[in-house]
Amino acid sequence: MMDFADYQIEDYVMDDSFQAYCLGQDPQHVAFWEKWIAEHPSKQREVEEAKALVKEILVYERATTLEGNYLSVRNQLQAYIKAPSKKTTFVHPIKQPVWWQSWAAAILLVVVASAIFFWNQSQRNDVAEVTPPLEYIIKETPTGQRSTISLSDGTVIKLNSESRLRIPKNYSADQRKVYLEGEAFFEVAKDSLHPFRILSGKVETKVLGTSFNIRAYPEASQIQVAVVTGKVQVSTTKDASQEALMLTPNEMGVFNKGDHLLSKTGFDSRKMISWKDDIIYFYKDDLSEVVTKLERWYGVDIEVHNNANTRNLFKGSFQDESLENVLMGLSEIVPFDYQFQEGKVFIKLR
Repeated sequence: MMDFADYQIEDYVMDDSFQAYCLGQDPQHVAFWEKWIAEHPSKQREVEEAKALVKEILVYERATTLEGNYLSVRNQLQAYIKAPSKKTTFVHPIKQPVWWQSWAAAILLVVVASAIFFWNQSQRNDVAEVTPPLEYIIKETPTGQRSTISLSDGTVIKLNSESRLRIPKNYSADQRKVYLEGEAFFEVAKDSLHPFRILSGKVETKVLGTSFNIRAYPEASQIQVAVVTGKVQVSTTKDASQEALMLTPNEMGVFNKGDHLLSKTGFDSRKMISWKDDIIYFYKDDLSEVVTKLERWYGVDIEVHNNANTRNLFKGSFQDESLENVLMGLSEIVPFDYQFQEGKVFIKLR
């Protein structure tokens, strides 16, 4: 875990404990941060700026609670308006100074104006409650293809083959959230007030502005988030008790689907992200990994015969090469014969 003293403003903003302190949600977090800030006066300015950002970023999350309080007020107002009129008793008031009457009139005006405002808001909220469910734009890349997607906020996403990106139709600069199945490389436009969120299976990735790769194929045993530039926060939606990971360049978050554990490790950038530059890269890949990559990259079915020796490992890098040239190159590393027949490729180890 990064030392709090090394935090930048965006690190504080993305820290769950710091968010809880800013919103006063947990006495333990509040006590911890108040003590820490007192012991680190040099960080006070950054902390105050981060605290202000947290309140702006998370204000929408408090809207539901505020709406609940507001509905209570609205119900009371409705009850008052619909209540049967009561007999009024007139009394002769004691004469009050003119200034008191002015203040009373002003207060009454504020009360009436507030009542009208809240009543109008209630009518608009009632209409909003019957809006249709959220609709999505689906971007898919079939086997053997890759694509580039540009979002309205300037974010650019490169989608690998056999991948699917779901984007809300109401996606905007202040509502930046997408859903990924498969693999994609993200270059997220920086916005310190509005984090960019990606949900991929049981993993949520949250950033302010950075570049990184997510590999989340349904059949794979892991979900991997590899950071190239900037900082990325990765958490699991499966187990809320697991602490989120803060990743920096050359670090990768790995979620194991078997035990639902989230961990941090390094990664080989060539192996993880060469695909975005149209390079297919192999390094210490066994034959099953090679076959999976080739099938996905070229959109073909490959059948392997005589695969008794599974310890063979392949190395190689190919850019804009035909499948036949790639097979020819790989067969020089680990000897095998290949044949194209009826749209399939047959491989036989020697």
